[in-house]
Amino acid sequence: MARGLQRQGAELLVMPCNAAHAYRADIQGAVDVPFLSMIEATVMEIAARLPPGAPVGIIAADGCLAEDLYQSALTRAGFTPLLPEPDAQARFMAALYRIKAGDLGKEVRAEVRGIGEQLLGRGARGVVAGCTEVPLVLKDADLAAPLFSSTAALVRATLKAAL
Repeated sequence: MARGLQRQGAELLVMPCNAAHAYRADIQGAVDVPFLSMIEATVMEIAARLPPGAPVGIIAADGCLAEDLYQSALTRAGFTPLLPEPDAQARFMAALYRIKAGDLGKEVRAEVRGIGEQLLGRGARGVVAGCTEVPLVLKDADLAAPLFSSTAALVRATLKAAL
């Protein structure tokens, strides 16, 4: 969790972890500074690029999905969330642990790309990279539809707030 972004005495709380947003209410209750949500920043970027009601795939860690973070945010914004099938989610978690261990090779890239392509094959009009490790192995150009990086969305929202 990064605390900072001081501008004219004001602070902004920025937490660059999707799954940790499950604790957002507790964190906000413990501090007196605004909280910049990477979930909301990502959904705002989706809303700017996709039509209302569009299905949006989510690639995220089990904890993020179990807490319904993107599913509920996308639903509130008028989108239809699509999750990987259970076997694909298990493969993603295995790939995620490989990425965390430093493996950014072709096999792990192909695995994560395949999960994104499966979501597109099921009707997704875009895919959320809802884990900060996903953009390390999957780029927007790797898919036939937009990849919405939560990390990049948070960076853009932070810069906008700072300016």
